[in-house]
Amino acid sequence: QVNLEDYGSIPYVQEKKRKRKNYRFHVNLLDERFPQIYLEEVRKLRIKVMKEMERHNYKTLMVTSSVPGEGKTTLATNLAIAIAKQGKRVILVDADPRNPSVAEQLNIMTQKEQGLGAILRNEISVEDAMKEVNVSAGELFVLYGTEPEAEDAKLLGTAAMKNLINV
Repeated sequence: QVNLEDYGSIPYVQEKKRKRKNYRFHVNLLDERFPQIYLEEVRKLRIKVMKEMERHNYKTLMVTSSVPGEGKTTLATNLAIAIAKQGKRVILVDADPRNPSVAEQLNIMTQKEQGLGAILRNEISVEDAMKEVNVSAGELFVLYGTEPEAEDAKLLGTAAMKNLINV
């Protein structure tokens, strides 16, 4: 579609400087210390997106942009958390084969997980790859991206990916 409606603007949250060199700051709704305006704007976006999805009976939402660094992962992760906190069941899929970063965004991946690429290569089942993230009220499951392999980008256009999205 062309001329899509603007559903809102999410404010930029400045990274705080820390003394520890290995500290990574991520804008994440699981951390309640964020400015109220940021939380409120994500909630507003959630309401508008959910209203449109229900109106059209959509079950899948894709967050994308044309250039790196625009906040796709941050927005997708926080929108998934916000929707799950409303008592919904959400599956967040890290479908960026070149730079998987949802796990880093959530600050919860401590070991290498098999994720989307492994599912599409038939190395693991969806059930085994999906990991639950603890959110109040709802259910949030994540299919992590994994270390990129040469053919992973091509797997996104396969029938296996289409079947996975339609589950």
